[in-house]
Amino acid sequence: MSTDKFAQDKNWQIYKHSPDAVIVIDSMSRIIYANPQTEELFGLCLISIKGNKYQNIFTDNNQTGISKEIINWVSKNKKTKDRIYYRTNAEGIKSWYWQICYPVFKNDGNLDIVVVITRDITKIKQTKEIVQAGKLKFSLAIEASGAGYYEHLADFKQFKAGRRWAQMMGYDLKDLPDEDKLWRWWMDQIHPEDLPKFKKSYHDFIIGNTNRLKSQFRIKYQSGKWHTMQVAATAVQRDESQQAASIAGITIDITRQRRVEREMKLLAKFSVENPNPVMRIKSDGLVQFANQASWPILEAWNVSQGEYLSKELRAFIQNIYLTGETKEIELEHNGKIFAINIITFNDIDCLYLYGRNISQQKQSQLALIENEKKFRTYFEYGLIGIAISSAKEVWLDVNHRFCEIFGYSRQQLNKVNWDKLVYPNDLANHLALFNKMNEGELDNCTVEERFIRNNGDIIYVVLYIRCIRNNDGSVNYFITHLQDITEQKKAQDALQRSEEALNRAQQVAHIGSWRLDLTNNVLMWSQETYRMFGIPLGTKLTYEQFLKMVYSDDRDYVHNSWMAALNKKLYDVEHRILVNGKIKWVREKAVLEFNKKGEPVCGIGTVQDITLQKQTENELNNYKEHLEDLVHERTDALKKSWEIIRSSEQKFRSVFEESPIGICLFNLDNKVISTNKALCKMLGFQKQSVIILIWRISYIRRMWGNIWLPAMI
Repeated sequence: MSTDKFAQDKNWQIYKHSPDAVIVIDSMSRIIYANPQTEELFGLCLISIKGNKYQNIFTDNNQTGISKEIINWVSKNKKTKDRIYYRTNAEGIKSWYWQICYPVFKNDGNLDIVVVITRDITKIKQTKEIVQAGKLKFSLAIEASGAGYYEHLADFKQFKAGRRWAQMMGYDLKDLPDEDKLWRWWMDQIHPEDLPKFKKSYHDFIIGNTNRLKSQFRIKYQSGKWHTMQVAATAVQRDESQQAASIAGITIDITRQRRVEREMKLLAKFSVENPNPVMRIKSDGLVQFANQASWPILEAWNVSQGEYLSKELRAFIQNIYLTGETKEIELEHNGKIFAINIITFNDIDCLYLYGRNISQQKQSQLALIENEKKFRTYFEYGLIGIAISSAKEVWLDVNHRFCEIFGYSRQQLNKVNWDKLVYPNDLANHLALFNKMNEGELDNCTVEERFIRNNGDIIYVVLYIRCIRNNDGSVNYFITHLQDITEQKKAQDALQRSEEALNRAQQVAHIGSWRLDLTNNVLMWSQETYRMFGIPLGTKLTYEQFLKMVYSDDRDYVHNSWMAALNKKLYDVEHRILVNGKIKWVREKAVLEFNKKGEPVCGIGTVQDITLQKQTENELNNYKEHLEDLVHERTDALKKSWEIIRSSEQKFRSVFEESPIGICLFNLDNKVISTNKALCKMLGFQKQSVIILIWRISYIRRMWGNIWLPAMI
C-alpha cells in the first residue's frame, strides 16, 4: 500500500487524529505513514522519516520507539504483540509508554503492513505510584503488609510461608497444613491447565537452568474464585552442582493488572471496537460517528449519531473549532466520569473526541485524599506519640501527643534532637540501635528507654521504631511510635515494694499465702510458704504435689476437708507436714470463688506455722496432768489425816465425857468450850449453867486480878 493511498483511506483518518503515535511499516521495512503525534512523542520530523527504513531511524534498544526484535516477531508469528517500556531524558526523568504492534496481511497471506501504536502512559504510571504511595503511608500506620513471602528449604520438605501469603488467598496461616505438607497443598490449588508449566519452570529454576523464577498462574482462593498470581523467587543458596539449596520467593495477586492489560490491548483495535469513547463531530455540531463506548456520553447530551448537538453544545464546539485549540473536559453520567479530549482538524472540517473512563482514577484520588485524612487524624489525635525523623534523626513531623509527652512545642523541638532528649545513661544503647538500623541490620525494633522532659523530669517511654528504606536499601526516614509508661513504672515499683513488705511481714509472722487455680490445677505460693514447706522458690506446684507433702496420717483428713470446701463448707484445718525429715504443724484457712454456675474456680488461703504453739500446748497439757496427779495425792493424804483426827477426837470425847474427874476446856481466849458430866455433877448444875458460871469467874479474875473466891464455887 503506497503512502498516498494509505493517507487517502478514510478508515485510517482516525489514526491521523488519534492522540497516540501511529507508525505504519510496509513489507520492505519502510515507514509509509506516521501521524503528527509521532513527531511530538519521539521528536522526529515526519518528512524525514517517511520512506526510510525503520532500522535507520530507530536503534534496537529499550530506550527508543520501535524494537527490531518485536517487528520481526509479529511478522514471523503473524500475531499481535505489545510491550511497556520507558525512556529517560537528560535530567534522568522516566517517561513510560505502552506500545502494540499488529501485522496486516494481503489476501495471498503475505505481509502487507505492520501498524505500531505507541501511547504515553506516564500519567497513568504516576497516578498509580501516587496511589501506591498513599496506600503504603496509610498501611504503615496500621501495620499492613503487601506481597506474600515464602521459603523453600534445602531438602524441599519444608515450605515456610508468611502471614500475608495465606491472607492473600483468604486463609489464616494457622488453619493451613503443616510445613511439610504446605507445598503439596499449594500445588493442589493451582489451575490444572497452569500446573504443568509452573512445575517445569520451578524445576528448571531449581536445577540451575534459570537464575531466577518468574511465573504466572491461576489459583483458587478460599472464596472459590480463580485469581491470577505471579511468583518471583531467587536461590538464596546453590550447591556445587548449581542446584538450589534454599529458595526465597514472593507472591503477588496480579488479577487486576492482567485485566487492565487485556483492556489496553483492546485499545489497539479500530475505533468501532475501542472500549473507550471515540466520536467525530462536524464543526456545525453534527455527530458523524460514535462508537458504542460513546453512548453514555451521547445519552448525557441527549443526542444520537446522525443528529445535531444542542444549541449550547454547538456553540461550545464551534468556539473550539474556530480557535483551533485542544480542549479537555470532564463529564459525569450515571456514576461514571469521563475525560474527553477535543481535537480540531480544520482540513476535514471536524473535531475528534477521544474519551476515557477516569472513574477509577477519580476514586483513587478520592481514596488517596481519604487515606491522607485518616492518616492525619490517626497521626494528630492518636493516644500515643508519633514522630517521623530523617536518617540523621532530624524531625520531619511530630504529632501533638509527642510534644505533650516531652513538654516541647513543635517550634522548640526544631532546636532539640533525639540525643538531647535521651537520658544520658541510655544514650549509648540508643545510638547503637540507630546505627544498626542505618547499616541495615534492623528494620524495626521495640525498646524501653528513659528520657528527660523539658521541665527536667525523667520519664519512662516504650519506643516502636520502623525504618522506611529507599530502593537502594538506604534509610529514607524513621517512623517512631512511643508511649509514656512513667505512671505504670511507678505503680510497678510500688507494687514490688508492697510485695516485698508483705513477704517480710509473712516471714516475721510465719504466715504464708497461696492461690489454687482449679481450672488449670496450678498452685501458687508466696515466698514464706515456699520457705515453710522447704521447697525451692518458684517451683511449679499442683494440688496433688501439695497433698504428698502432708504427713501420711493427716492426708485423708486434709483431702476430705478440701473436698467439703469445694461444696461450700468451711476450710479451717490443722495438720502436719514433713519438711526435710522433720514434722511441722501448720494451720490452713481458705475461701473459695465460684462462677455463675456455682462451680468452684479458685481457692485463696493462708498457711501458718503453729509448730511452736503445738509444742507449748503439749507441755501445758503435760504440766496440767502432773498437777492433777499432785492434787489427787494431797487429797488422799488429807482424807487419811481427817479420818485419824476424827478417830482421835472420838476417843478423846469418850474419855472426856466418861472421866470421873470434873474437866473444863478453855480456848486461848479463856473462853469455856465445854465441860464433862463429872464437873456438872460435882457443881450440881446443868452443863450450860456450869459454862456460864465458869465464864463469870474467869471474867472477874481478868478484871480484879487473881483473887480467891471459894464462896462462889
